[in-house]
Amino acid sequence: MAKLESRIHEVQGKRLTFEIPDKETIIVGRATEGDSFMPDLAIQGNSHISRKHCAMYRQGNSYQIEDLASTNGTFLNDSRLVIGEKRVVPNRAEVRLGNERNGESYLFIY
Repeated sequence: MAKLESRIHEVQGKRLTFEIPDKETIIVGRATEGDSFMPDLAIQGNSHISRKHCAMYRQGNSYQIEDLASTNGTFLNDSRLVIGEKRVVPNRAEVRLGNERNGESYLFIY
């Protein structure tokens, strides 16, 4: 199963990890209490991540990622995605949600 492993956050000595839901399209974004929209993969506690930040698409054994007009950008191996552009995500690629100063950095493993 695919997962996003935090590059900076640890819980009880283990890296914070999010499993990618077993769906063809996954919306990744900020979870906000009381919001009517809840992303498929909800990241809490960082206001620099948009509610609908990016989408991940499973295509067979590979994945693509697309920025959904997020405020602070989506980065793949330090390269900012153009809004609406889909890019293949290599195994063990770095995916950053938001800019370098305030973003969340994850290792994408599948």
